This record gives sequence, C-alpha cells and structure tokens, in this order.
Amino acid sequence: MWHMKWKDFLYFRSKERVAVIALLILIFLSAGVYLFAGLWTDKSRPTDDKKALAEFDEFQRDLQPVYYLNGNSEAPDQLPSDREASDNKEKSKGKLTEGQTVDLNNANVEALKRIPGIGDAFAKRILDYRNALGGFVSLEQLKEVKGFSDKKLGKCASYMCIRKKHKQISVNLPSLARLQAHPYLSERQIESLRQYLKNGTIGSIDDLQALDTFLDKDVIRLAHYLKFEK
Repeated sequence: MWHMKWKDFLYFRSKERVAVIALLILIFLSAGVYLFAGLWTDKSRPTDDKKALAEFDEFQRDLQPVYYLNGNSEAPDQLPSDREASDNKEKSKGKLTEGQTVDLNNANVEALKRIPGIGDAFAKRILDYRNALGGFVSLEQLKEVKGFSDKKLGKCASYMCIRKKHKQISVNLPSLARLQAHPYLSERQIESLRQYLKNGTIGSIDDLQALDTFLDKDVIRLAHYLKFEK
C-alpha cells in the first residue's frame, strides 16, 4: 500500500502552483482592504463628529435671544397690540407719537423726518416745494409733492400742522422774478401779467379773471400767495 508523506501535500504541479499563488494573493488583498477600511472608519468618525459639533456650537452662538417690547427675553403673559408695537417701533426711530405734530412751514429736514411715513427723500421734497410756494396753506397741497399720495397723506396728516403764515408776493413790483419761480404760475401767465402791468397796476385778484390765461382754479390757488400793493 502506498503511503503519502507530508511533503506530498506541498507538492503542486506548475498550473496548480499558479492557482495557489493567485488565491493567496487574493486572500492577502482582501485582508488588507478590510483592515484599511476599519482603520479609516475609526479615524474618520471622530473627525466628522468633531466637525459637526463645532458647526452646531457656532450655530448656537449666532442665535439671538428674542426680546419683547418690555425689554425682557421672557415672553410676556400678553403680547402688545399691533398699534402698541407700531408706536414702540416709531419711538425707537425718534418718530413722533400720537398727539405730537410738526409745523410744515417751520420744520427743517430732520424735523420732517420725524413724521411717521416720511423719510429723507420725502422730507427734502416737501422742503423744496414749501420754499417754492412760499409756505403751505393746506395739508392737501402735499399731494402736489412728487410721489405723495392720498394714502400717505392719510397716514401722516395727524402729525402735521400749519402755524407759521405763508409768504405772499407783490404782483405790482417792477420785477416779476419771484413770480416766475412760483409753481402755480406758468411762463404764459407771467407774460400776460407783464403785458397787463405795462398799462397800469393790478388792483385785486379779480383783475386776473379778466385775463384769458387764468382759469378760475388758477385764481383760487393764487389768491393765497399774491398781494396787490401799489
């Protein structure tokens, strides 16, 4: 009977040796991949966790506490009404509150900006138009300011008043330069006044009605701003 020796188990033919070597290579590669993946996972997890925690900490630092109108970060039993919230917001901006008013004919830009709904642009427009007119005689004239709507006037009117008297211009002066800058007079109307004054003086506002260039609405508007000194 033929007996196999231990060396016989290690003997391989040429093709078998190639297969065994290839198998061993695959085993070693698989083991290497497994170990490397394990090490990579163990190392990467703490890094990712630290990064996530750092981002969360930064997010918490950026959070701002909610402060209510009473100055506390605790929520009050009852939230203020919309009107109260609006009043507090206006106070924080230096705006006028209910009962306070500004004289349109005596206010500078900063005073006009205190009126709720009036910013820098509108304050400057109001001031420029007031200077051109010689002063306001009615709050309704604000609607003649560019961009000033009925809605805006309704919002602002309670904070405005007219105390200081507007200026008047003498029609019978030799020079009509001041009249030429008035927004209620056109060049054609100025010329008709000039021609009329060549033959005498204008006695009253009624004399303007005799001129074809003046409509009734023009006369009504100008009556506040013209004086007829001789």
